[in-house]
Amino acid sequence: SDQDQLCVQASVGDDIRPFRVAKGRDQFQKFRLLGDIGDDVQKIHDRGNTQTDAQAAPAQKGRDAKADPCKLQLQKEVGQRMKAKPGTEEYSSFSVLCQWAYDVKPVMDLAGGNFWPVPNVASRAVLMTKKEDFPKCENPELFRKMVRQIFALRRKTLRNNLSRFVKAEICDEALKIAGIEPSIRAENLSVEDLLKLSDALNSVIEKTKME
Repeated sequence: SDQDQLCVQASVGDDIRPFRVAKGRDQFQKFRLLGDIGDDVQKIHDRGNTQTDAQAAPAQKGRDAKADPCKLQLQKEVGQRMKAKPGTEEYSSFSVLCQWAYDVKPVMDLAGGNFWPVPNVASRAVLMTKKEDFPKCENPELFRKMVRQIFALRRKTLRNNLSRFVKAEICDEALKIAGIEPSIRAENLSVEDLLKLSDALNSVIEKTKME
């Protein structure tokens, strides 16, 4: 009914796309991008507009979702971090893991005034398309763990953070093989750089096991 739903239109270039806002009896329910969204992605989408939920979707389990491409509504700040570039304040392990698995494209921003009740944050819709060459590394699980570790302490050098994850001698050999300066910080490395480092690290670890 008109009391239960409100249709919002927002522009993307010359295109006008509709959004639907559902208003529950007791609380506001999230708007959903109209279109086909797989069940798994929908469940993730419905859990909330929080950074934690956003991280849980594309970075960890989103690759198993049925919809490709998929559209998600997120807090704008989270959407910015998904697309952040190396060397920026927004660039983090979350950025790396999203861009590792997906091509992320911002669709549009929606201010709080487009919803009722008005939320305290702006929202961003993003289009996520699975990368055909994923995972592009020898050991995806190692890559995920490594990325989390080297971004854990942003003020520390890459070597300092990486040596908390593996033995110092393994760390030094992997950095040498990957051709990466130990004194650099993780936030200045591209996804491709980190994939190269992950493979070097995996190679050194496997060699160590055989000795």
